[in-house]
Amino acid sequence: MKANLLARFSQLWSTIAGLTDNKFYGFRNGAIVEQPYYESAPTTWVAGGELTFTHNLGVIPKNVQLEAITTAVVGSIPIGTRFILQRHATGNVYYDAQVTSLTSTALTTRSGTSYARINSTTGADAFTPANSQLIVKAWA
Repeated sequence: MKANLLARFSQLWSTIAGLTDNKFYGFRNGAIVEQPYYESAPTTWVAGGELTFTHNLGVIPKNVQLEAITTAVVGSIPIGTRFILQRHATGNVYYDAQVTSLTSTALTTRSGTSYARINSTTGADAFTPANSQLIVKAWA
């Protein structure tokens, strides 16, 4: 039984590894299934502002990831660098972004004062709307 499961798993992964259509896949009932996925275009954000993204998933997303992409060099970080945002605060100042609303057709985000990317154990680079954009990824 265990050998059969391992053989089937190996076969499924080999099939997925050969796909080049840039879609996301998972397993359900021993079969490969496409996992619905949405990715926004890089979008200009406003400190403290909300943005609503219309997605095509047809259900409330099970997982959402917020990323920033650099549009200008900051410190040693080149243009086009992507990094995942994780909300944090210092006192009453909030950084990065969070999802504030999810529906089966849209999701809304709110950004803090800036986006931060840790560059060492003691510091971080700050990104503003002038040098970064927001990308939203969502999976059903």
